[in-house]
Amino acid sequence: MVSQIMILAFGCSVTHGIDIITTGNSEKNLEYSYPNLIAKHLKVNCESWAFAGNSNENMFYQFMENVPKFNKEEITAVVIGWTSPVRDVWVCEGRTWQIIPSWCYTNNDILKPILFLKDPKINTPTTPRLCSDREEYMPVLENFYNNLMRYKFDIKEYSKKRQYYIIAVRAYCQLHNIKLIETCWDNEIEGVDINIGLISPWASECRHPTKEEHVLVAKQIINHYKL
Repeated sequence: MVSQIMILAFGCSVTHGIDIITTGNSEKNLEYSYPNLIAKHLKVNCESWAFAGNSNENMFYQFMENVPKFNKEEITAVVIGWTSPVRDVWVCEGRTWQIIPSWCYTNNDILKPILFLKDPKINTPTTPRLCSDREEYMPVLENFYNNLMRYKFDIKEYSKKRQYYIIAVRAYCQLHNIKLIETCWDNEIEGVDINIGLISPWASECRHPTKEEHVLVAKQIINHYKL
């Protein structure tokens, strides 16, 4: 007997719904995010692992860790919002670390507020925003950032890896007869029909989608996938 029918969602700040209600990761944002709006339309629940600054690699790990825990009869669909290629996320002893080109972050709990912040007026690869829950990690973050930006980040290499994650997720869903809904926002990805960045000018305006724009995204997905 099926106990709960679910939409399972993975993604970054866009899929999480950052800035809909609060500027940080929050259950309040998830309530109005497009995966949850799709779930409401289908009258099912939504379980989301999306959070701000997430990487494609970490989404793949989240997918492989969590989707097999469900029977396929419990999964209405899996939603994955693929993100910008050049990002790194890792967990060490329960602490999350994140590096993206203009921003880096560490926190023991991604839902807890940032207590220490170094925020230049303009965030660039040479003047990133540093965010942490503990002051002692601020210089560590800066050191990580400088080394990863200099010696690790290669957009061609990261784009190639993203494609491998996409292929693996599609193969798993096809093998287990799971409906897969994919979105993107930073550039076109082959086989991904929903580019959220083209639905409204939010990306070109360097902001996150509003509550109303998440409604537009949900409607486009519902119509495209005939949900």
